[in-house]
Amino acid sequence: MKSLFIYYSHSGNTAYVTDRFRDAFAELGKSDMFELDYLKKPNAFVRYLAQFFTYLIKITTFPVDLKEYNVLFLGIPVIDNRPSAVLIKYMGFLKNISGKKIICCYVYGVESVARKCADFTQKFLTGKGNNKIIHVYAPYQTIYKEDFISKLIVDTVSQIK
Repeated sequence: MKSLFIYYSHSGNTAYVTDRFRDAFAELGKSDMFELDYLKKPNAFVRYLAQFFTYLIKITTFPVDLKEYNVLFLGIPVIDNRPSAVLIKYMGFLKNISGKKIICCYVYGVESVARKCADFTQKFLTGKGNNKIIHVYAPYQTIYKEDFISKLIVDTVSQIK
């Protein structure tokens, strides 16, 4: 099995979670991991607007055709009920996602906001032809607790096998 790990991280929390998941997936086969970013980071106001108008930003280039992958892992920092603009833009470019297993890992502070972000992401990816989405919730207050992150990973991997 080949997996693609894509994430964006504001403060390192989403990067940490994504890295831990990738380490766990190593036993399942080959994986690639990329950190999304802005080509030129806009100010906070433009970043907020870009959640609704992604043409306002340009992002770094990474694989968007999932033909050679079985699993896509998206590390999503939750911002205002939506993924960050960088991730929304990336998801818009995705190709060949039908039938792929997609893990959306939401790193958040407030659970109700993370659930709304998951609803948005579910609709977005379903609209692109995929309904095999596993939603994983990681409150940033607990991600550095070994027992929490280990259980989260084990539970998620069991859904992939």
